[in-house]
Amino acid sequence: MMKDFGVGPLCHGGGGVWRNIIGSINQLHERNVVDKNSMSIVITDESLAKFWEDVWCGGLIFKNQFPRLYALSNVNNALVGDLWSPNGWYLTWRHAIKGWVETLQFDNLMELISTIVLGSHPDRWYWELDSTGLFSVKSIRRYIDDVRLLVGGAITRWNKYVRIKVNVFMLDKLPLRANLINRGVKLDSMLCPCPLAQQIWQRVAFWLDV
Repeated sequence: MMKDFGVGPLCHGGGGVWRNIIGSINQLHERNVVDKNSMSIVITDESLAKFWEDVWCGGLIFKNQFPRLYALSNVNNALVGDLWSPNGWYLTWRHAIKGWVETLQFDNLMELISTIVLGSHPDRWYWELDSTGLFSVKSIRRYIDDVRLLVGGAITRWNKYVRIKVNVFMLDKLPLRANLINRGVKLDSMLCPCPLAQQIWQRVAFWLDV
């Protein structure tokens, strides 16, 4: 299944395409555009997903969902495959589970993972925002458009027979303060008489042919 993505095995410490994709999704999550849990790891018995620290089951990060058990675990950075055996899950603790909170968290954890049986296929990422489960730039662009763009009665199209600056005006692409702020452009010094601001406005004037 990893061949469908055109990448090698999952790796937390390395770089590459998937590190950039996950980093971008985290940034979009911070801006309330895309939920970071939309990308999850489909795990196997050789999984590189971290049992406590990655989203791999139920859309949850176990160390956040079960903090008492995470603190009690002998191996906080254990991989999913490290804690699985043909006989079931092998979890070890610093001391016996005791008390109401620890018991409740343990029961809830076991309920989540008790039905999981690990396979022997390579790990892969799963993209929940596409019916195929495969990530693509097209799918995330379409999702962002659906979430962020205003819905109108008619489709807005670029008219090649109209002058560029007229199209820009009609499509609300003028470099106005509101539009620049929406695109993340900092405007702290846009109105002060500094050389940088003057240069920017000269470029804007040239761009608009005024």
